[in-house]
Amino acid sequence: MHELGTRANSIEHIGQVAAITATGLQVSISSQSACAACHAKGACIALDSTTRLLDIACPTGGYSVGDAVKVVMPTRMGLKSVLYGYLLPLMVVVIVLFALCAAGLNEGLSGLIALCSLVPYYLGLRLLNKRIASRLSLQVERL
Repeated sequence: MHELGTRANSIEHIGQVAAITATGLQVSISSQSACAACHAKGACIALDSTTRLLDIACPTGGYSVGDAVKVVMPTRMGLKSVLYGYLLPLMVVVIVLFALCAAGLNEGLSGLIALCSLVPYYLGLRLLNKRIASRLSLQVERL
């Protein structure tokens, strides 16, 4: 039960209410690769299907477990997520790698230290999780 749609300024996913919490809803979204609908999927090892649980802060009135809902995310929020999750870490690794190579350090050691530089980056993200989450919001719509 996965559908990806787009409005002019938003990204939409169809999901199902998995749980109702004190602060909102927990929505299950199934994500499948394009080849998941292929007729040869039973024999193929490339089948990719995952289920994600999203915690969404919203009023819970009128929802029950199993209800089909649409999760809406502004496009710019998706871009911020890509920035925090992929682009900034890539920049950290590349900058550290080039700086250490330019300083004359062995390339192998430079690469290892550059990869290890991601640990403080992701720990910082984890520490700022609540602050970042307050800026990134998802909305739920009934189907």
